[in-house]
Amino acid sequence: MRIASRMAGISLQDGEIRIALARRIRRRWCFEDFITLTLPETESAENGVPGLSAVAAALAPWRRRIRGRPDCRAALPVSLCLQQQIRLPESRVAQSAVVPLIDTWLARTFPGRHQDLIYDYRWFSGDIILTALHRTVRDQWLSLAAELRADLTVLSIIPCALRCFACARGVAAQDWLVFRQGNSLCWTAGETQPVLSGRADLTLPSLLTELKTQGFDESQAALCCLHDTALLPQAWQRECRRYRNAEADDVPPGYAAAAGMVLCGEERL
Repeated sequence: MRIASRMAGISLQDGEIRIALARRIRRRWCFEDFITLTLPETESAENGVPGLSAVAAALAPWRRRIRGRPDCRAALPVSLCLQQQIRLPESRVAQSAVVPLIDTWLARTFPGRHQDLIYDYRWFSGDIILTALHRTVRDQWLSLAAELRADLTVLSIIPCALRCFACARGVAAQDWLVFRQGNSLCWTAGETQPVLSGRADLTLPSLLTELKTQGFDESQAALCCLHDTALLPQAWQRECRRYRNAEADDVPPGYAAAAGMVLCGEERL
């Protein structure tokens, strides 16, 4: 198995693309640089994958400096994907029956279009968490990797990338995450509600009260901010705690998803 020594973690978010560049030193990833690309207002993540030519141009100098093939991993906004928790029959479902079951569900949900989707899944409390993506989106990222002479090894979604970052920083799996994404503040639920995430209304007097309507239970979990809480509205700062990291953090605010892609495992979509 080839072990890459350089990595680009990329997150596509509101109006911009964030890139975290890292190199492997003694079996751990160390961040080298962080890049922000602002997308033109005419380009939107809702209409496919914008800005990949700008990503290629921004990474070209980095690519020329290094030998071998680096890895690229990308985190996409939930708006580009379908994530669904599928209830399984009460009777035990054999592993061999899962893929036919998902194929049937997709064919019924997206008649005539299901063959254009690729998907990954995982088990959760006896159900299936399905993440599906249009094949053309994956192909666009593969084209970017080919242009950079790199390998696209992971394609994920931003909430999953943030959970990887939080896990690497010692945040408990059940805690809910609060994070900045472009000009927005967003949240994602803990492991007990793996497909639940959203965008916070910055005018709310209390984020905690709003998330309780989504199922947050402060007796079971905490609200954990993935950057300096001073960047939150003042009324929310006492409700959220910042993750505790033994070492000085080298990841600036806004790059948690890109950094999470560097730190994540090898799950693929």
